[in-house]
This record gives sequence, C-alpha cells and structure tokens, in this order.
Amino acid sequence: MREHLERAVVRLACAHFPEAHLHALEDNLALQLKSIERADDRRLFELDEAYHRILFDGCGKLNTWRAIGQMNVHLNRSRMLRLVADRHWQHLYEQHETIFRAVKEGDADRAERIMQEHLLLGVRDLAHLMDKFPQYFISGGDGKP
Repeated sequence: MREHLERAVVRLACAHFPEAHLHALEDNLALQLKSIERADDRRLFELDEAYHRILFDGCGKLNTWRAIGQMNVHLNRSRMLRLVADRHWQHLYEQHETIFRAVKEGDADRAERIMQEHLLLGVRDLAHLMDKFPQYFISGGDGKP
C-alpha cells in the first residue's frame, strides 16, 4: 500500500510542489549526508522518514502519511535493522536526491520509477535480514518466520 501511495504522491509533487517544501527536501538531503558521514543510523532513519513526510505534506496529503505511519510498525523495524546491518547508505541518499531533482524538474515518470525502486529495497533486503537476524523474525512458537 505504501508503495502505491508514495508513487501517486511523488507524481502529484511533480505537477505542483511548493517552493518551501522543495527547500525543506534540500535541507533534509544535506542532513542525510552528514548522517552518512557520521554513520548515524538512527538519525538517518529519522531523516528518511522526514523526507517522505515532506513529500506528502507538500502535496496536502499529511493525513495519508499519518495513516501509513500507523501501519508501518513492522516495516520500520526492518528498515531500521537494514540501516544498522548495512552501512552502505550512499545508494539511499542518491535515490532521494534523484527523486528531489525529478520533483523539481516536474519529471513524474522518473520520480515514480525511482520511488518504486527505493521502496522495493526493503522488500529485497527482507530475506537477507531474516537470514542474518532470525531472532527478530520468529513468530509464534513454531520457530518459523
């Protein structure tokens, strides 16, 4: 659900996105770089969340973002685990930067494509995380994820 909503929002952002929110995304990207330099996974996670929230806010869809947030507890847990387990974060930053440029240039097709790739990273990483950290994914009492 998040993938579909974020793809739709980024398309809306390409059609019209307030200048103040563009500046907020740009500031967020600068802070992401600092977090990467410091290897601060918690701060990078917070900035990643804020980045996506700014997109929704700029499109007047903040209530939708809040609804997504209520459903993302398990997703956020695996996203945070990914940041801790793999400190190669430059790719995440580059995707955010490309989405920013696409929004600024009004290139909805590119923005949507990169957003989809960005959100699918978590799905692709899940199997790796389950192998590396099975204790975080065991459900029930049967020992199976």
